[in-house]
Amino acid sequence: KCGAVCRAELNSLTKLLSVEIGVSNKKAIDSVQPGRDFDLVVVSLHPKETFADAAEKKAEMIKNLSVPMEKLTPEQFSVARDNLESGTHFTVASPEDVKKLADAMGVTYTYDEKANWVNHPGVAAFVNKGGQITGYNTGDVFYTKPFRTAVANANIGQVEPPGDIKLLGCIQVTGASPAFRYVVTMVNIFGVLTALGVGSYIYRSVKADKPNYNNLDNRDLKDSNE
Repeated sequence: KCGAVCRAELNSLTKLLSVEIGVSNKKAIDSVQPGRDFDLVVVSLHPKETFADAAEKKAEMIKNLSVPMEKLTPEQFSVARDNLESGTHFTVASPEDVKKLADAMGVTYTYDEKANWVNHPGVAAFVNKGGQITGYNTGDVFYTKPFRTAVANANIGQVEPPGDIKLLGCIQVTGASPAFRYVVTMVNIFGVLTALGVGSYIYRSVKADKPNYNNLDNRDLKDSNE
């Protein structure tokens, strides 16, 4: 039920998969579908969410992904719908088991019981059949080409180099202490000021380097031509 990075992440994934399902039976032979090419597993980090919550969220995603199937033939629709149902999993688990899964993924999160909020990054892992992580999608946006590549690599067991992983996360600032909120506010202010300062410096540098042809006399023009 997270309304922050989780919602954005799932919305982006749903949008991507809607297009994939719509084109997978046409010319885009390298497109990918849940249940046919990979299994989608979504696990709640919130200790108070239930199986009913997970089932409701799965039904919502299945409904949204069924829209592009309306353009398929009845036979294609039946196959795609069966794949979608069998290959999409939303679930919950005990806090201990969820923690083990997060640790295996290299993801750190905390639960603020007072605010009833989970502070966590937005990240999806691509896992091969042997349980080895082959790649990551970080942040709350999925892109078609990297997603297809990551699924293909997972299916053949090819591990992608991790590179620089930057995690966009959910942070409940309103539930934090006044001191913490003050620090976050000051960081944001200094970030904006830094951006403005850099932009101003670049503008002044470009302006200073630009020649003023209005002030050139005929001799300057002659020298310049020579």
